[in-house]
Amino acid sequence: MRRIFPAIRGFKIGVGIHKQQIRSMATASEQTRPDWNNNEDFFSFTRGRFLRDEAGELAQRYLKFDVEELTRIAAAAATGAHHCISVEKFADGMHSRALLLTMDNGVQVVGKILNPNAGRAHFTTASEVATMDFMRNVLGTPVPKVLSWSSTRDNPVGAEYIIMEKLPGIQLDEIWNKLDVAARLKIVKKIAMCQADWTMTSFSQFSSLYYKQDILSAKSLVYTDKDGNQITDSRFAIGLSTSRQNTDDGRKEIEFERGPWKTVEEYEVATGLRELTCIEQFPQHPISPIALYGPGTYRPSKQKKLDAVRGYLKIVKYLLPDDDHHHQSIQTSHIWHNDLHADNIFVNPDDPSEITGFIDWQSSELAPLYDHTIEPYILDYDGPRLDGELLKRPELAEIQKLFDPDPASQKQAESLFVKMSLVSLYRHLIHLTNSRLFQVLEFQQTSRFRLLLFPRNLLVDGEATYLALLAEQQKDWMNLPRVYAEGDPECPLQFSAEELAAIEADSEGAALGITLMQDLQDRAKKVLREVRKDLIREYSSNEKEASEWESAWPFVD
Repeated sequence: MRRIFPAIRGFKIGVGIHKQQIRSMATASEQTRPDWNNNEDFFSFTRGRFLRDEAGELAQRYLKFDVEELTRIAAAAATGAHHCISVEKFADGMHSRALLLTMDNGVQVVGKILNPNAGRAHFTTASEVATMDFMRNVLGTPVPKVLSWSSTRDNPVGAEYIIMEKLPGIQLDEIWNKLDVAARLKIVKKIAMCQADWTMTSFSQFSSLYYKQDILSAKSLVYTDKDGNQITDSRFAIGLSTSRQNTDDGRKEIEFERGPWKTVEEYEVATGLRELTCIEQFPQHPISPIALYGPGTYRPSKQKKLDAVRGYLKIVKYLLPDDDHHHQSIQTSHIWHNDLHADNIFVNPDDPSEITGFIDWQSSELAPLYDHTIEPYILDYDGPRLDGELLKRPELAEIQKLFDPDPASQKQAESLFVKMSLVSLYRHLIHLTNSRLFQVLEFQQTSRFRLLLFPRNLLVDGEATYLALLAEQQKDWMNLPRVYAEGDPECPLQFSAEELAAIEADSEGAALGITLMQDLQDRAKKVLREVRKDLIREYSSNEKEASEWESAWPFVD
């Protein structure tokens, strides 16, 4: 999932999840096995617990479907198989669930079922399948081969599904933390090579990819390949966007322009118009997942959300990255995997630098290059901001000063140093081998990018901070490159002294709300740690049972 709001990165909206794989399993011979449709775990979210509105969150992730029919379709699609002998449930995703289906001849395939919260019916599945086909067979990116699929619930399974081959190898998550920096860098280099391929192929429009037969009246896909040739591919087309920012938090139920768009300005303007429409039409806005608002803090309001979006729409065209003759454009449309964490990458366990494939292409979008997540999430950096000089190398001594001198704290310092070093090595690699991606990294450090990024979630949160950013930009209007290029037009943002004072107070109140939420989370984690210790002490009679309770604990601490 692409970044929607910076402060949300890495936050699971109140759900605590263990990263270990959780499986519900049923296996037996065709004659003696139980009915797989009686295993309720296949239909429910079982990976963790939600700390907020659990009933609603679970309902959005519950779907009854016919497992028996899914296995029959899978057996027919799997080479040389007659019937399925076992069904295993992988750890739940936030928007889908996956089942490992083993056939009587040993062939294994994966059946993917969309949750109700995944996106708009038909479009989400149809786009994911076409995207995987394009990545695999046009760009040569290793992804699973789709064996069978349906983008409608009107089928024997009773749900949209994708049946695909199981990638060879293991998920990178199983070994990533055991690898040294050199081994991790080899993997990152391979990812960078794939990103280079994605960078070299650009498209004529912005939105999501489909098979042409699934989009009424669609024109054939036009793209430019790595050799600079313009290609027309009649198998594919560009249709409505399935990106998470156009479906999450109730947006999928609202009618607004969903693409495709011909220019980057149209693409960015559509973001503002979407948020404007949703803010106006929602009877009640979603509760912020990143801030706790109460007495003495900022209080969200519909009017201030609208003011923030309208301010964005006034200046959006001046925020776009430079597109001069000295650099290759970073505004062009590209297909990308924006969620490269360790669960979505498969590698050869004997040689982890060999990537056997990438999974989870759901909600992918053809977006401006500058809008994609460049640094893979496997870098797992969540320490101090690395602003300023992108190529500055971390110093262990400086990081150690941030921690207490005790051995445990210094071990944390060393771990942070390793993560910072890997980020630095990746940036140096991109700087040397892919100048366009490094341009993106540079642009993503600017205030212009933040002013483009924040509006994508103003329906939910961020309007107080965004209005403060707009007020700052008003003061610095003449330094925007596009303002200078257009002959210094007058700033369309005008705030009175009274409005500026209110904006500053709201911004401070919003910052306090974020601090309070973080404090609440820290306190909750502390309580949960104590509860876990008590539970293990009370219900464990030996180390083996204690270890099993540790594994069964559903919350992240």
